Amino acid sequence: RVGVLPERCQHALRTAAILGREFAAVLVARMLDETPARVMDELAPAVRAGLIEEREPGRFAFRHALVRDAVDWALTAEGRIAMHARAERALALEGDSPEQLVERARHALAGATRASASHALALARMAAEGLESQGAFDRAYAMHQRVEQVRRAGLLPPASQDKRLDLARIAREAGRHADA
Repeated sequence: RVGVLPERCQHALRTAAILGREFAAVLVARMLDETPARVMDELAPAVRAGLIEEREPGRFAFRHALVRDAVDWALTAEGRIAMHARAERALALEGDSPEQLVERARHALAGATRASASHALALARMAAEGLESQGAFDRAYAMHQRVEQVRRAGLLPPASQDKRLDLARIAREAGRHADA
């Protein structure tokens, strides 16, 4: 169903899929260096096809998570990394509320390259600290797990013993006793 849409619509959908099931036209526009009005026009065929819906002006959602997943999975690995990096940069313009910081860190880690891994790590640490201060240890632990995936990919050096002990503390606080 996506394949029959105009190419500009497909490109906007692929960009939106990186953001999640729900997305704002203004954020997609920042990622594509376009105006929100143009992005909304580009998404109109997907709305008519029933793939996405406009929940309120400028705010959209994929009708089903499987549609979002299919669009996301169609991206190449390199394309996905580039889109996540664009998403992080676009989110940086929206401020640093705790939730924004978590989303920025998620995208920075997913889009990490050798050149950007230290930036992604710094964002992830700030996001995890914010989550811990809110008592959201399960989410902080998940953020640290994403950092470990980047480490295993060889983009970051191994964690120090002190950092590993801190991760064990967070795992324990999150109720992940076996991981601790």
